Formats: sequence, C-alpha cells, structure tokens
Amino acid sequence: MRSSNSLWRLIGGISLVVLVAAWALALSHSHEVRQKTYAEAGQDMEAMAEAYAAHAQLSLAVADETLQRLQEVLQRDGETAFGRVARIVSREDPVGGNIDRVVLVGADGRTTGESYVKGEKVGSVDVSEREYFKAFRADPTDRIFVTEPIIGKKSGKWVILFVRPVLNNGRFAGVIFVGLETSSLASLVKTVENSGVLVTLLSPGRRIVARSLAPEGAIGKTIDTASPIPESRGVFSFTSPIDGLTRLSAAHDVPGWGMQVIAGIDRNKLENEITAHNRIAIIPALLLTILLIPAALLVRRAVRSQQAAERASRNEAARSRRVLESMAEGVLLIDLDGSIIFANDAAKGWLNDPIGHLFAAVLRASGLALVTEDGMPFAAPDPLEHLCLQSGLNLENAWLRDSTSQQTHWLALQAHPLFDEENRVNGALATIVDRSDEHERITEAEMSKTVLARMSDAVLITDAGSTIHMVNTAFCRLSGFSEQDVIGQNPAFLGSERHDEAFWSEVWQTLKRDGSWSGKVWNRHKSGSEYCVWHTITAVRDLSGRIARYVSVSRDITEQQALESELWHRANFDPLTGLDNRARFEDRLTQTFTHVARHEHAFAVCYLDLDRFKPVNDTLGHAAGDAVLRQVAQRMRAVVRKDDTLARIGGDEFALLIPRMKSIEGTTRVAEKIIGALSLPFMVDEGTAKIGVSVGIAIYPQHGTDAATLTANADRALYRAKAEGRNVWRFAETDVAEAQSNRI
Repeated sequence: MRSSNSLWRLIGGISLVVLVAAWALALSHSHEVRQKTYAEAGQDMEAMAEAYAAHAQLSLAVADETLQRLQEVLQRDGETAFGRVARIVSREDPVGGNIDRVVLVGADGRTTGESYVKGEKVGSVDVSEREYFKAFRADPTDRIFVTEPIIGKKSGKWVILFVRPVLNNGRFAGVIFVGLETSSLASLVKTVENSGVLVTLLSPGRRIVARSLAPEGAIGKTIDTASPIPESRGVFSFTSPIDGLTRLSAAHDVPGWGMQVIAGIDRNKLENEITAHNRIAIIPALLLTILLIPAALLVRRAVRSQQAAERASRNEAARSRRVLESMAEGVLLIDLDGSIIFANDAAKGWLNDPIGHLFAAVLRASGLALVTEDGMPFAAPDPLEHLCLQSGLNLENAWLRDSTSQQTHWLALQAHPLFDEENRVNGALATIVDRSDEHERITEAEMSKTVLARMSDAVLITDAGSTIHMVNTAFCRLSGFSEQDVIGQNPAFLGSERHDEAFWSEVWQTLKRDGSWSGKVWNRHKSGSEYCVWHTITAVRDLSGRIARYVSVSRDITEQQALESELWHRANFDPLTGLDNRARFEDRLTQTFTHVARHEHAFAVCYLDLDRFKPVNDTLGHAAGDAVLRQVAQRMRAVVRKDDTLARIGGDEFALLIPRMKSIEGTTRVAEKIIGALSLPFMVDEGTAKIGVSVGIAIYPQHGTDAATLTANADRALYRAKAEGRNVWRFAETDVAEAQSNRI
C-alpha cells in the first residue's frame, strides 16, 4: 500500500509539474502573441499612414496645378479669359469631380464678377478679413494656402479652399482660390470594409477634413491639441472624440501641405484577435489537464506548429526588409558644410565616390547638372546650400540632368533641411529618383499607378468591357501570374469552380446598382491551387457618367479561412472516430424538435454502450481500444441512414438520432443490425477483440416531449438493457416516462 501511495504521489507530482509547465507555456505564449500583434499592427499603421499621405499629396497636387493654370490665364489673357476658364472649371470638374468653385478676389478684398460656384456667377463678397487674404497681403509671396474646413453659405456643406496670390510686378493684387466639398476627399481615406482600420485626414489646424468610417457629423471637428498625436509621424494610442474608440494609430504629414494623415486600428479588434489566438493556445493545456499523455503530445505538436509559423513570419519579414533595401530611390544625408556623410546604394549608382565630398563637387564629378524642370540652371550656383542649409527652406522641383551617356537621364531631386533641438539647421536630407520617362509630364494616372504598385493588396484594373489593363506587383505575387500573362485577358480565367453563375450574376447586379461590391471569393492560382481573398470591386465613371474602369482590390485571407474551418471541425466532431460529438448531437436534436413542432411526426433517440470493452483496453492496450472504437464507428455508420445522426458522446458511449421514423419495427431493425454488426470479432494489430453493445430506445412523443425527458428515458432504457443480459435493445417504459414528464 505504501508503495502504491508513493507511486500515486510520484504520478501526482509529475502530473502537477507537467500541468504547471503547460500552463506557464500557454501564458508565456499569450504574452508573446500580444507583443507581436501590437508591434506588427503598429508597423502596418505606420506604412498605411505613409501610403495614404503620399496618395493625398498626389491628389491634392491636382488642385494646386489648377490654381497655377488659372494664375497663368489671368496674367496672360486677362480677367475675361479667366472668367471663361473659371466657369468651365467650376462646372465641368476637370479634376475628377472635386472642384466646384473658382473665385477671383481683388486687392481691396472683394470678389470680382469673374467668380463662379458650380458654373454660376456669385455676387460680390468682402473677404478682406479672412485669414488667407491678410496672410498674402502681409507677405505677397507666391505659395499655396490651405484653409480650415468651412461650411459653404450657398451649399450648406463643408468645403476646403486652396488659395494662391495674384501678383502684379511682384506687388499684391488679390488672390485666387478654388474650393471643393470635403465629401469629395473621401476616396483619399477609403479603407477595406470590415478591416477595423480608420484613416483620417486632418487640416493644418487639426480639424477633420475626411474620415473613412462614419464621417457624418465628424467633418470640421477639431482634434484636441493636448491629444498624443505627434507633429510628424510615430505610433501612439489614441481615443477618438468622435466614436469613443481607442485605436493603435500612426500619423504622417502630407508633404508640402501642412496636413496630416492618421491611420489607426481598433484596439478591440486587436484584442479579439489575441483572444481568439489565445483560446487556441490554451487548448493543449486544457487537454493536458484532462488526459496527461495525449495532451502532452498535443502541446508538443502545437509548439512545433507555432515555431514553424514564427519561422515563416520571420522569413516573410526578412523578405520585406530586402525589398525595402533594394528600392530604387537614392537617399543622401548632408552636413551643415555641404558634405555628403551618407549615401545608399541607389544614390551611389548615380554619384561617383560621394562620401566626404561637397555635394556640388560630387555633381560636377559625376557629370550631373542641377537644373529646373525646363532644363534651365538655377540662379544660385548651389540652391541646396542656399535654400536648405542657409535659409532652412525645402528644395522642390529640382532636377539632375545626366548627359554623359547617349540617352539623357533626368533625376528628380528633393531636399529638406534638418533641425537640431534648438531649431537650428544642422544638415539636409536629399532624395534622388530616376524619372526620365516622366520628365515631360507626370500625369495623375501615372502617379496613381505608382501608388497602386506599392500597395500590399492585390490590385487589378479593367476597362468597361472587363479586359485587364493593369495589375500591381502584389497581384502577381498572390496569383502566380505575371503581368504579361494577364494583360488583355478577362478576369474570369482566375475563377475557381466554387462559385456558380448565379453568384457572379448577383455580383454584377450589385455593381451596376451600387457602383461597388465586396465579398469573399475563391480564385485559382497559376499552379492550380485555390486561395481565398476578400474582394472589393469599384466602378469608376468618366465625366459623362459612363463606366470607364473597374478597380478590383483583393486581400489574401486563405489562412484565416483554413483556421476557421479547423476550429469548426474540432468543435463539432470526435477526433478519434470522426463521428459527431455530443455538442453537435444535441444541436441536431434541438433542430429535430423545432422541425416536429411544424411537421408532426415521430422520431427516435437511441443510447448505445459497448459491452466488454474495458477488457480490450486492459488486455490489448489503449491503442488497440482506439482501433476497435474506429472500427465500431465504421460498422455503425454502414448500418444507419445518411439522414440519421450518429455521435460518440463518451469513452465507449454512442448516441443515434433517427429524425424521421417510419415505424417501431424499422427502429428495432436498426438496433438489431447494429447489435449484429458489433457482435462480429474485431481484428487489430494486437490481436482479436470480441465485444457487444446494449441499446436503449426512446421515441417521441410516447417517451418524452422535450430533449431532457427523451434522452433521460433513452438512458434508463440502456441501463435496463445492460441489466437484462447486455447485447440487446430495450424501449423506454411508457409509465416511467409519463411519471418523469409529470414531475418535470
């Protein structure tokens, strides 16, 4: 006895140690998942904020280009010609349906007769006290001024104005401004539906200009300057005063506009993802608590799977870093003396031995000339030193012309001053990009294509006839097809056989009605395998309102689908036999009760318990017992009908639901067939096993009119079958069932 107690103490101690270790591992993993999830989400938000800021910069540049063209028309052709152009611009929307007002203001601060809103002339208005007018009157420098969102007096809608001065021989002669409704900027912050991501565009005064989620009532509201939003960029936690949600956010300036983009993901969504992951992570520890040895194997498998997933994640991160390091943009860091102290590989490809030498000297040694966009030299011999290092201003619209080879190369140069803690210039950051093909004119379509090409989501663009015109790199990576493979094709060749014609018919009907469609789609990879994406299709219309393009954006969710399928299978099926588990059996029983409430008919519940099964485990071992249980499931499955529900509800206990019973005799025949099938010997690797089965049967409504009564009577019938000799079937006793029903 002492030896037995010692053994049990030893087993108990070992079990306790193993359980503590398992739970410690589960808790440690949960902590790592939380840190990793927030770190990756922060990186994603930084990248998204930067991408949306770049997109906003390109889109807003169109408004500035319109202003500059209006300046040229006014200076060259006078107010009458300006008025004709202004009326067309405000009415025909040449920038894609945005600008709806063009206003010319004289030096006295009153609008002239050549001012238009939606193609209609507006009366004289005094704007001399407006901030933008006073700013240009005090400092008549040609630059763009972006106003805070204001409510239009005529439209009653929020608008934002872009203002440039009118100069006459360098003297202030008034201002020109164009305006657009903030609702037209919604496309700048549009996000994937149900992604949990909020993108917000802020004005220079931190007022909301555009918002991707529930913008109604939010436009024009000021974000508290005491909030943790950084001045330029960075990751932070921010509680929105609009919807009260706390998000993990990142901010990024819109270069040159004084505006800011904030991208944030709902922390509740991150917590839900972490919770969902942790629920899976603690499954091994829970199973280990119930069954030590099998659970230990599950823990080991889970750990290995997690390690493989982490290795795959690290490999993907390494590939992403290599992509960033191989970008074609050149980057230079220049100290206050004008010497280059850092250059990446792309910059070194254009500059000869740049490190430690003056920027101007390196350009001369490399055969590069610093010129304006039209090829003319700058007035200052070294504008980078003059503007950035001495004046603390940005160097924009500068080009480096390389004429050393047969083909002239044009490199776009931008430089920004760097400031120390005391706001003194201590250097400059310069970027060099080869834009030879774009030099004549960088169109809006080309700029949009560049943004799309760098998106992590797969993008496919077709014409109105569904012929593919463009795909981005992410699409090629996701589908396995190269750009040459798909250009000119119809996207239908990407489809799998999971969607029928009715599905696609509904998609096209929604597109024609609403202009967009989003949903889950299974596509076929070039290799023949299938993958699942969250698919968003948007119809793009031209100025006449006709559909000109379809833009498709896809995000890979294959792994998420596989995980959901696996979790559903684990929750509904017995892992050993493949039969339904107790939860699924009870759900089917509930459905049957719902059905008979509408269509009155009888059905049967049978409880089955194996006879002489324990000796199999004791003599042949648990592996043999598991093999016998699998054969038992196969034999019973061969006997019952397809519509019947057969479930394993315990170690050697089973349940059978016959949802539509034709007769009492038919039910007893099923029980007899099962008894006969399981009476035959079972051949396993360890030897031969002979078992039997006892069956208890309860019939609705004779033996119960609710699930609890019916199953309780079936269980009593099973115990009576065992007490009366085993390997037999017995019905529930009607009087006992009625008495039980009365008590309930």
